[in-house]
Amino acid sequence: MRPRIVLIAALVVSSIALAGCSGTQSGTPTASTAPTTSPTVTSTTTTAEDTTSTSKEPQQGDNLLSTSKVGESTAKRVNESNREIFSELNESQQRVFLKSYNCSCNAEQDVFEFQDKDRTKYVKYNEEWYYLRVAIV
Repeated sequence: MRPRIVLIAALVVSSIALAGCSGTQSGTPTASTAPTTSPTVTSTTTTAEDTTSTSKEPQQGDNLLSTSKVGESTAKRVNESNREIFSELNESQQRVFLKSYNCSCNAEQDVFEFQDKDRTKYVKYNEEWYYLRVAIV
């Protein structure tokens, strides 16, 4: 008879333990665990200004300028007619150069011609030389 009492006692103790563990885990949240706020939904809009920035995807026919820093020895190897000091560029050329330089990207432009073999290819700006790469998409 004793083994039967021990077995019944073990079953009672284990069922109480299991009942205590499963009290709040029934699958439905209690008041303290339910979310009290609703999720916030935000939306973004684009403006016409975004389409004129330098970070947009290039379109077919775009004339782009990018600048890359090069060593003085590289710049000095080309013909002097292909090198300029920044202050000697005209205002439009300076504006396009700075646009590309400041954003470190391809700047849309129409100042430096792709097929002009005599165009400026190297510019000295802030005591550094920069190669001007002109590309047409």
